[in-house]
Amino acid sequence: MMTVGKARHGGHDPEGLGWDVSPNVQHGGDIPAEVRKVHGDVMANRISLRLQQMKAARSLDDLRNLPGRWHELTGDLKDSLACDLVGPQRLIFRPTVEPPPRRVDGSLDWSAVESVTVSDIGDYH
Repeated sequence: MMTVGKARHGGHDPEGLGWDVSPNVQHGGDIPAEVRKVHGDVMANRISLRLQQMKAARSLDDLRNLPGRWHELTGDLKDSLACDLVGPQRLIFRPTVEPPPRRVDGSLDWSAVESVTVSDIGDYH
């Protein structure tokens, strides 16, 4: 089971991610009211689904071919990854281990990433 954590934003939570995503928490449909208020029911349900998928995976490699278009980011978001939520909104996360595990060719080794930290929900396009 992959570990999923949440990045801290200077003591406040501008993205409405204020729920515990530690490995021992099972989300199911239990998304806090604040998340539903900030993002709406459809988005809150999609966030819950993506977190469940992450937590059920042994590594990022298990997510690669699931619905949600799990993909690496480039440019200013290099070393981060994202998956689709609703419309242009993405769940943005990064490997918890720094530096991220790499293959010989320098690419991210998805099979070696067993812990991620969710950093944002948004439209980075």
